[in-house]
Amino acid sequence: RWEPCGLVQMEAMRVGTCPIVAPTGGLKDTVEDDLNGIWTDSEMTVESETCPESVASISRSLQRATEIFAQPEKMVKMKKAAMA
Repeated sequence: RWEPCGLVQMEAMRVGTCPIVAPTGGLKDTVEDDLNGIWTDSEMTVESETCPESVASISRSLQRATEIFAQPEKMVKMKKAAMA
C-alpha cells in the first residue's frame, strides 16, 4: 500500500501551478477541487496496472483543465488561491 501526499503538489502550488490530483490521502487534504487545483473524478487504481477507468478519469480531468485555462479570470483566481 502507498499513501500519496508528498510535497510535489505543494511545491507546484507555491509557484502558481494548479495541480491535477486523485482525491486520495494528503492530496485531497491540500488540493481543493476547482479552488486551487483539479481532482480526478475517481481514485486511481493500483499504480502497477493500467485501468481503463483511471485513464478515462485522468482524461476528463485534463479536459476540465483546458476548459478552465480558456477562462483567464478563473485561472488567475485559482493560481492566486494555490499560492496563498
